Amino acid sequence: MARIYTYPNDEALRDEDAWIGTNYPDLATVQFTAKKIADYLNLNGKISVAGHLVYKYDYNQESNAGTISLFSGGPVIAFSAITELYIHQNDLVAQFTPNFLAVLVGKEILIAEAENINNFGHYRVNSYVASLTNPSFYILNLTPLNSNGNLSNESIYNIIQFNLSGDKTFVFTQGAASATWNITHTLSKYPSVSVVDSGGNLIYPQTEYNSLTEITLSFKAPLSGKAYLN
Repeated sequence: MARIYTYPNDEALRDEDAWIGTNYPDLATVQFTAKKIADYLNLNGKISVAGHLVYKYDYNQESNAGTISLFSGGPVIAFSAITELYIHQNDLVAQFTPNFLAVLVGKEILIAEAENINNFGHYRVNSYVASLTNPSFYILNLTPLNSNGNLSNESIYNIIQFNLSGDKTFVFTQGAASATWNITHTLSKYPSVSVVDSGGNLIYPQTEYNSLTEITLSFKAPLSGKAYLN
């Protein structure tokens, strides 16, 4: 086999492009397509994005970490019929969510299927309390505002703050390269965070919400750039 650097670069990545890798547990050499890798990352909650929670719907009430469930209802239920949601304190990427969820009271959220954005529920969060039967779960009381489709058992859903009327944005500039960015903003909430380095590349830092006005971003290596808070 020729040395890797002698092969041409593929400038137009497609779903059908493939890599050679090792399968577990038989350690067989197999191909992985770009689409299969993307599906695995998205549908198993392997990617953490600040301000986005990733959960699996399990209609068995208060079952496992990383799940959402309902007080009543089967494996498929219309988004429009949901007024109460049981949600585990950790999402699929092990983010501890109660502090973030608490500030969503009085605000609007979108619950959308990871594979199909057209399958969604748009709600206002009325209240947020700990479950009396399982301390690892919390109960969101919801008012349906708009929806399309159903919540389906074993499907993966993204939960984000959502406001069609628009929202404030705060832009932070880190001029000197640093592995830690300390940001003080004026949004008075726990915002979603998008980071672009000085080369224009999208970066995914570890995000720590210190308060409603302070965030710490941690990177694997020092860098400069901008953080967009919304």
